Amino acid sequence: MSEIERGITNEIDSMRREVLAVAHNAALTPEKLERALRTNIPLIEIDLTLVDGKLVIAHSLAEYYDLTTRQKSQQDPKKILQMIYDAGKQPFLDLKNEIERVDQLEGLFDLMEDDPEAMASSNNHELLRQVGEGGFSGTILYSLEYPTALSEFMANNEGRDFSEENSGVSIEHTLYEGSIPTRLKQMGLTVACWNPTEPGDIANLISLGAGIITSDNFDISQNRKS
Repeated sequence: MSEIERGITNEIDSMRREVLAVAHNAALTPEKLERALRTNIPLIEIDLTLVDGKLVIAHSLAEYYDLTTRQKSQQDPKKILQMIYDAGKQPFLDLKNEIERVDQLEGLFDLMEDDPEAMASSNNHELLRQVGEGGFSGTILYSLEYPTALSEFMANNEGRDFSEENSGVSIEHTLYEGSIPTRLKQMGLTVACWNPTEPGDIANLISLGAGIITSDNFDISQNRKS
């Protein structure tokens, strides 16, 4: 880590309040998962999609096909979920567009019903509704992938108070600017920002009040004691 990064790291440490860090796409391979579990990052992201009807861990089909045969053979979502719990951490599930119904998740949420610290995110807001109605007690995050999706969400929910719903939004970190932080806060929404990797960007998000930061930069995004 350079002197500049070390200085910004110290700045982040002093600014950090209740910001939660998420190890981005951390369950993709055994190697990446092991590295994430060794950090003190509290939430481990499991990206889930379907390949030929099978539940697998990957951001996309192309990412899954790039895995080695060994890596694919070690992808068992339920076992990985248990590894996360055994390490004293919580899961952050990101459900990709190929998943359309809660039954396609093979009972995975049954293992998370009593975990209020778990989180689930998806572009498919109907799927999230099914997850909530199925007894999931954690935080549900409406993923808003594009600027138009964020604008439409805020317009369609103008005047709505989400503060009692244990829910939030998941947005690309460059969208968290201007009047957006204030407007989302007024709606009572938890905000998760992805995927800043530069220390300065992470520090800026913390200063703007982002509640959750999902990043590939495991070193800079660890929750440290001040």
